[in-house]
Order: sequence, then structure tokens, then C-alpha cells
Amino acid sequence: MKTTLLGHALPNVLSRLKEMLTSQGFLVQTIPTANPVLVAVQKGSWFRKPKQLVLEVSSVEDNLTRIDITAIVKSNTHAESTIEESYAKSIYNSFKKSIQQSYGFR
Repeated sequence: MKTTLLGHALPNVLSRLKEMLTSQGFLVQTIPTANPVLVAVQKGSWFRKPKQLVLEVSSVEDNLTRIDITAIVKSNTHAESTIEESYAKSIYNSFKKSIQQSYGFR
């Protein structure tokens, strides 16, 4: 499991995460719990195995959200770790860019 912290409020993070994952070919389902959980499934193809991402989203403060990312790939724990780290970085970078654009940073 990998974790990333984002400087956004929880509702904004949920909607943007769903959009981001569906644009990458995932089917996304939200499980409404105390801390919302997103389950994203991507079917496999000839060259890749199917994978599943479980993202637990929790609010730390008003404008600070924590995302715990767990990847599930059948019989390949090394790939799971690599995928978790990759998605943690891409989510963080995606939200970091939106903060920079809204405040005019470059």
C-alpha cells in the first residue's frame, strides 16, 4: 500500500479521481463508507493482466486529503508495488499541477 497527501478538500478529490481513472480505462465503483473507497478495475488484454486498484480516501483536515492506494494483480506482487507507486506519483502530480494553475505558479 502506498499513500499520498493532497492539498484539496475531500469532495473535489473524489470527483477528480473518478474522472482520472475512467479516462485511463478503469471501471470505477464508489463504496460509501465513513472513509469513501474507490474500487477501479481494468480488464486485461493480450499483453497485460487485469488489475484492480483500491483507493481509500480520507479527510485529514479541511483542505488536506489522504489517499491509500492498494493494487491487486494476480500472482505478481512486484507488479503490485510498482503500480501502487506509479499511481501515487501520478495522482500527486495531477493534483499538484491544478494547485499551481489555480494560484498562477509555474
